[in-house]
This record gives sequence, C-alpha cells and structure tokens, in this order.
Amino acid sequence: MTSPIVSFRGFVAALLLALGVAGCTSAPPKPTSVGNPQQTWLARQQLLEEVDEWSAVGRIAISSRAESWSASIRWQQKGDSYQIDLSGPFGQGAARIVGRAGLVELHAADGTVRRARSAEGLLQREIGWRVPLSGFRYWVLGRSAPELGPANERIDAYGRLEELEQAGWTTRYESYDDATLAMPNRLVVSSNGVEAKLIVKRWTLHASPRATALNQSGAKSATPDG
Repeated sequence: MTSPIVSFRGFVAALLLALGVAGCTSAPPKPTSVGNPQQTWLARQQLLEEVDEWSAVGRIAISSRAESWSASIRWQQKGDSYQIDLSGPFGQGAARIVGRAGLVELHAADGTVRRARSAEGLLQREIGWRVPLSGFRYWVLGRSAPELGPANERIDAYGRLEELEQAGWTTRYESYDDATLAMPNRLVVSSNGVEAKLIVKRWTLHASPRATALNQSGAKSATPDG
C-alpha cells in the first residue's frame, strides 16, 4: 500500500506541475518569483487544507511587557487532537499540553495536571495570556484559521503568505524552507504587547485520505494509453 506521506508528496508535485509553478526536479536553493502569485497561493491553500496530521520541531520564544521565556518545542497535531511538548535547556521546566475537542490538559514538570475545556481558557488561567492556540495550529502552517472569521492575507512573489491578520493577531512569515511544498520555518505572531517567535527546524506532513485519493486518481489519468 502506498505510504500517505509519499502519496502526498506526489500529489503536491502533480498539482504544482499542472499549474506550471514547479521547476526542474532539483529545486534551486532560493525560489524564483512565479508568474501568477495569486493562482499559486490558491493552489497552496488547497494543499494545506489536505494536511490533517503534522509535526513541527524547533524553538519558541514568547515575550510580553512583563516577562519572557523560551523553550524547545515539539508540536504534534492530528485532526483536532494535539500534543505540545515544551522544555528549557537540559530539559528544565518541561511541560506538556495535550488537547482534544472539549478538553485540554497541562502536565507540569512537578507532576501536577491542570485541565480546562479550551486551550485559550487554560493558558489565560495559568499564565494570564489569552493565546488563540486553536488559530496557531493553522497559522504555523501558513494559512488562516477557518473558524476564526475573516482574515487579511498578504502574499509574496512566490504565492506564499507574507503576513496574516486574524482575530486580533498578526503573523509575519520571515522565511520558508526549500521543500516542494515550502513550509514556514521562521514566523512571528503578535498582539497587544505579546509576541511569539517560532523557528521550525523540522516539519513532517501527512496527507488526508482525500489527498491520497486525488494523487492516485491524478497518477492514473496521467498514464499514457498503450
């Protein structure tokens, strides 16, 4: 059976080739601008909507007017369920946030567990910041959050998000990686004196069944007769 990851990569390549925005098989270190950034952005959105499971590993730094901290981060998302592991140098101050629809748990380094109905409510109660974690799961991918209402999107010359404004928060995308489906690897999310800087060192993406089916269908239709 075809691996969902392999199938998704094939789906990405097939769609980009169909739109005429993919270059030669070995991608250059830096992308060149595309002829129609808006069309490329629409294609990116379609691809990102099919990512229902992913993980990101890197570092995060959060600061406000009163305090700041930084940590290593490993974020694993599968549908509406997620697990976020945070740790300081040498594992100090380790914490884990585990969530699904209707329940979020914060597992502290001292073994205590705190629960709430939403991540926003939990973080507001524990650290005094109302951070829209439900939006972050989409923003880190380079797309707007469908359940958070209207968004102002500014795209760059390569058909990727350069800046996003939604739900009172602004996300600036400072750089992307060089993968076929370029993913953000440096972004800044800010609102009302709170700023989160995220550096992603490694992305892992999994396709939804629909993306796999689309890829297999596309592969069949692309096969020459005879």
